[in-house]
Formats: sequence, C-alpha cells, structure tokens
Amino acid sequence: MTNKYNREFLLEYVESENKKNEWEEITERINNYTESDWMMADEIQKTTPTLDRFSIAMLIEVLEGEDTLNQAENVGRRLTDEEMKAIRKHQDEQ
Repeated sequence: MTNKYNREFLLEYVESENKKNEWEEITERINNYTESDWMMADEIQKTTPTLDRFSIAMLIEVLEGEDTLNQAENVGRRLTDEEMKAIRKHQDEQ
C-alpha cells in the first residue's frame, strides 16, 4: 500500500501553508495600519498611481516589514540608503 503523504508531498504542503500564513500575517498588519502607517504608501502612490494603496503597503511590508530582518542570509542587516535609492530609481523607471 502506498502512502499518499510521502515526504515530497508533506514538504510541498508545509511550504504552501507557510506562504499562506505569511501572506495572511502581512494582510492582517496592513488591515491594522494607522493613518501614520499609511503616509509612506500615500507618498509612493503619488509617483506610482497605477498601484493602489494596499498593493504599495504589501510591497513595503515584504521589502521592509518587521519580519524582513529575520529572513535569508542577511539576518539583522538593513538596506543601505544607496540600495533604497536604487530600488526607488528602478521603480520610477517602470
């Protein structure tokens, strides 16, 4: 008898649940933004009117959110001013 819950299936399931939970957590943070939290998204939207406020907030959370420093090999490292300028310049060129 073959078990449908093999290692590959379980790994894919866990990864999918982690991504789902991460997006739900980010969405929950955005849904609880205060007016001062929205200021950055509003400023960016002035130069990027094709994106709505929520989409901009989602990008901010993914790129600069409170859990960003805990991810990948750059744990504890913040983006430098030069890196942020390069990202913004690239966004402006889009």
